[in-house]
Amino acid sequence: MHTSSDFKQLAKKVSDLRMRTRYLALHHFLRGYNRTQVAEMLGISRGSVNSWVALYLSG
Repeated sequence: MHTSSDFKQLAKKVSDLRMRTRYLALHHFLRGYNRTQVAEMLGISRGSVNSWVALYLSG
């Protein structure tokens, strides 16, 4: 499993805005924010955050 710092570093390295947003969502989630808070912070839908977190948690 990755750490929140890993996802923050990946977000800094990637040029694709969609991937950067996904990495940042996982970064914030792993730091303890709930999915609604993450969605609000990044200005994206909660459904997107739910999908990305579910995929991450499933391995």
